[in-house]
Amino acid sequence: MKRRSGISLVELTIVMLVIGIIGGMGSLKYADALDAHRSRQMASLLTESLEQYKHGASIRSANVTVTFQKNKSIYTVTGLPNPSHPSKPYLVDLATICPGVRASDNDVITFNGFGYPTAAHTVELKAGGEKWHVKVAADGQISAALQTGPGGKQG
Repeated sequence: MKRRSGISLVELTIVMLVIGIIGGMGSLKYADALDAHRSRQMASLLTESLEQYKHGASIRSANVTVTFQKNKSIYTVTGLPNPSHPSKPYLVDLATICPGVRASDNDVITFNGFGYPTAAHTVELKAGGEKWHVKVAADGQISAALQTGPGGKQG
């Protein structure tokens, strides 16, 4: 009796199952990394935007107000023209950078004609399982820091 060499259907099924499990775990890690990158990019963009609004207030010698809407990704800027459509209100939607982002409270930041905030503020943004604090200090310093990462881990 000759014995055939090769693999059986059971062996092939087990190998395919192991490959599927490994691929599934990799895709979950990739999705988490993509969410973390987007939320980091969103915090960086907001920090840079606030720096521009502060600078715009000092150049124009006029107040510039940034108003965040609670549980939404949109904020409005008054005191500066909308760069894309000067005749329309200046609205910014952070969800274009990081889907699912939202401000946790109704925050209003006003920069005076010298570019200083009228008060210190901390804007809390939640996105992709992460919580970011964008801080505007009374001296005008603006920074972003991760407070909690995916799964509630401290940043």
